[in-house]
Amino acid sequence: MVGNITLNATNITTIFNSDLNTIVSEIKPLMILVIAIFIYSVFIFKFYRFLAEKDIIKKDWHRKYTWQESFFEKIMKTSFYILEHLIITPIATFFWFIVLASLILLLSNNEPSQILLVSMGIIGAIRMAAHYNTDLSKDLAKMIPFAFLGVYIIDMKLISFEEIIARGTEFFGLIHTMSFFLIFIVILELSMRIIQATINKIKTKKKETTN
Repeated sequence: MVGNITLNATNITTIFNSDLNTIVSEIKPLMILVIAIFIYSVFIFKFYRFLAEKDIIKKDWHRKYTWQESFFEKIMKTSFYILEHLIITPIATFFWFIVLASLILLLSNNEPSQILLVSMGIIGAIRMAAHYNTDLSKDLAKMIPFAFLGVYIIDMKLISFEEIIARGTEFFGLIHTMSFFLIFIVILELSMRIIQATINKIKTKKKETTN
């Protein structure tokens, strides 16, 4: 009888361990998916709040100087304006471009060169929209990255570590192309600010004429 009790206890332990292993094997991919979606969502949240603003850099160093002051102060104002909007802003934008392109690289089967082009197109469109309307740029910055996530979830595929390394190596092998995109960001920011300054001057003149 003692032997039967011992045998039954062993069977129960075996069944319990088997069920536990089954539960772990089922929950493990679920937890990985939940954590991955959460991390991606946090990134998009930070991404759109940062990139969708017209003025990414809020320091406004150049506003300390007025055009009516000395020549030196005019030089300082111009220098700080260039630093804020034509150096720091493009570099910050380019950083988000790299991060976005890296994420899309994991979600997409397309060639890295195509992924770079699509990512830069998204970034460029968001920055243009930011100069036109902040609400539009925020919607754009959220919509497209979340659409990529939706497509990935519908057509989900497992990504091996070897595949990540291989695609990453190929991706960063296109650093020459990325440098052109950085130049593009600078030109885009400069163009949008020139256009906006021109429009503001025209509006000001119209108001003065009306008054």
